[in-house]
Amino acid sequence: MLLPTVVRSNIQLISEVFAPLVGKRLLDVGCGSGGLIGALLKRGAIAVGVDRSERAVGLARARFPEADTYLGDFTALPFEDAAFDGAILLNCLGSVPAESTGALLGESLRVVKTRGKVLVIEPQSEGGAMSKHEPGSTEPEGRVSNLSGLDRFLAEGYASEITRLAYSAWTSGEANTGLTARHFADGPGHDERDEPGAITLYGRLLRPQEGPSPLRQRMLASIYTRP
Repeated sequence: MLLPTVVRSNIQLISEVFAPLVGKRLLDVGCGSGGLIGALLKRGAIAVGVDRSERAVGLARARFPEADTYLGDFTALPFEDAAFDGAILLNCLGSVPAESTGALLGESLRVVKTRGKVLVIEPQSEGGAMSKHEPGSTEPEGRVSNLSGLDRFLAEGYASEITRLAYSAWTSGEANTGLTARHFADGPGHDERDEPGAITLYGRLLRPQEGPSPLRQRMLASIYTRP
């Protein structure tokens, strides 16, 4: 697997890691309202999503009825062993307790084929756009703790890491898609009249942006396989 020398967006990296995307059955863990699902479908993949927010899953199903989207626990995924060619966790770690991070990665590895890959992409908080967190969030401390949880899982021999890389991605908010979608869907003060505007915003996520308005977000990506 050859990784790009320059990564400009999360979807570019995803496309490279799982190339060719056409016909690949990929799982989006923490799919939110379906931003990544739509990007994968557009590129010919067979996209499946899972999220623990009932309303977020409803939004994803409404937007992309051709994709299978499930309500489920990230640490007990509702799928058979080796059901997917790969799994993607985009900005997902912050939605689970640090002590559950190993179970999250273990479940993601369980549902991919023996040579399949699990790609974890997380924003780095230092001085970046993700220094602004949701109300009640424990980031960046919680996110750092969850990343440490993945390292402990590796050290115990439950997974193998192919590579880890840092990059800057142009984004209009793509790094925030998973948690933002769940917060929007179930958070206090939610107003259903806001949904069309939010869906329009999510439709732009994961697309490389041009011009002065997008933000440049530092990202950290890790690729895992079964040991």
